[in-house]
Amino acid sequence: MTSASSYWHVVLGAFAFGVVFFATDPVAAASTSSGRWFFGLLVGMLTVIIRVSNPTYNEGILFALLLASMLSPIIDFCCIELNVRRRKLKLQGVNNG
Repeated sequence: MTSASSYWHVVLGAFAFGVVFFATDPVAAASTSSGRWFFGLLVGMLTVIIRVSNPTYNEGILFALLLASMLSPIIDFCCIELNVRRRKLKLQGVNNG
């Protein structure tokens, strides 16, 4: 699997099915805009890690989506907290200036 081309990984197995139907699911994915980007990057990295590290488990997209879906509430929480913290710092700068 490590010597297979990137095109082979895209057309192999459930990759297209997982990307089109599962990764875009609004219930399982992150809700915030920046959270969606992080969710997509996490799914992509986990898919590559699972497929390369275990050649017998080439359907790593579904497992990666399940793992990332478990983390999507935490991703949203962190993105919202970072946004609130950024706005507080911006507001303090306006009030002090």
